Amino acid sequence: IMKKYTVSAYAKPITSVYAAYMLTLFLLGFGVGGYGNITKVKYVLFLVGSIAYLGSLLLITLELAVINRVYLPKIKSFVKSLSALHWSIAAFVFFAALSTLLSPYKDVAWLGSSRKEGLSTLLIYAAVFFLVSRYGVWKKWYLWLIVFTLTVNAGVSLLQMAGCDPFNLFPGDATYHDAYILYNGEFLGTVGNADLFAALLCLLMPVIFVWAVRVKKYLPLLAVFALCLASLLFSKVAAGAVGMAACAAVFVPFIFAKGKKQLLRLYIFAVVLVICALCAVYIFGDRLGGHFADISSFLRGEISDNMGSGRIAVWRKVLPLVKEKPLFGTGPDTLGARLDFYFERYIASKDVVIRSNVDTAHNEYLNLAVNVGIPAALAYVAALAISLVRCIRNREDNITLALGAGIFAYGVQAFFSFSQCIVTPVFWLLWAMLANRFTCIKENENNV
Repeated sequence: IMKKYTVSAYAKPITSVYAAYMLTLFLLGFGVGGYGNITKVKYVLFLVGSIAYLGSLLLITLELAVINRVYLPKIKSFVKSLSALHWSIAAFVFFAALSTLLSPYKDVAWLGSSRKEGLSTLLIYAAVFFLVSRYGVWKKWYLWLIVFTLTVNAGVSLLQMAGCDPFNLFPGDATYHDAYILYNGEFLGTVGNADLFAALLCLLMPVIFVWAVRVKKYLPLLAVFALCLASLLFSKVAAGAVGMAACAAVFVPFIFAKGKKQLLRLYIFAVVLVICALCAVYIFGDRLGGHFADISSFLRGEISDNMGSGRIAVWRKVLPLVKEKPLFGTGPDTLGARLDFYFERYIASKDVVIRSNVDTAHNEYLNLAVNVGIPAALAYVAALAISLVRCIRNREDNITLALGAGIFAYGVQAFFSFSQCIVTPVFWLLWAMLANRFTCIKENENNV
């Protein structure tokens, strides 16, 4: 009698290989052409890795099914196993697909614009999520891959901010300090765009912090966390700083508290600290300048288009477009086709004007609402909310707390940033691992 296999027997090791690829080769790869070509390189790495993962699972399953050597899960039992989180993701994809079908920009909506965030990319995100949430069990060695990737990126970024270019990623003889002078944009690490670099730090830094604090043998990882924090602060990306600050306010009490009374005291302390910080910014923000001045003005009710590096201006332009197509938008990644808006910067030393066209709302939730419609955006937010609630309920589990903190920090910074296939695929990967952890915890509870 020929032995029959379960899908998980081969799906779990293949998923582990895919996770290792995404956490290292994908995040660290940059190819030739430096930052000028990094989006295309990351997109290709994402497609190669994800299609290889999905394709290999499909082909192996089909081959074993043909020769009757695999136990295929029944549709009824599979549907029954889906959680509210899975149904929210499914609803998000459904509305995004419907948005694409109704889009006047179908070519762009399918493949995406320069950011490569079309329906084809969203479908891969979702397919990976469903498979990894089923077969992507967290491995301890994933932590060391994250540590390695973060150490490389933080180290390289600090060298770049010091005027070096260890990987020759900047064009010609330019350096990080020539941003918006010799080239358009601001770039760091092996990620590229400084906002996306901050998004990566928000996603992965909380993971190593939780392990370092919760498990004593990992305490030396705080050195890596400090290196990353220095990189984030010196990059001056406000979205990243806000994401980490919000994560600290919500999750640090859970990380350190032993018992409900201590948790309550820590939360009271966190609230007082936040209030004191806002009062200090309210009073001294104008003197400090920069984003502190923006926050101070916002607290006084003085909101101008220049606040948030022009984000307020972008949001004010995008909101009327949401009202035009509230249900289904005009398709994924199509805002650039509808929005005639740009920023200009005069470079006196070169006597030139650099123009940057705006093709994203610089607020991922607003971006979803305008592109794929309010229902899709609500489904996406609901999935994040479900994840947060379940994470807090299972906060005693280190893996759940670590992954949940990273997802939360990324979600907060996304309010001021955008999705792109440079960091977002890893966000969906870790989100799926968090969903898998929820399932493992539930199964253990049912077996007790």
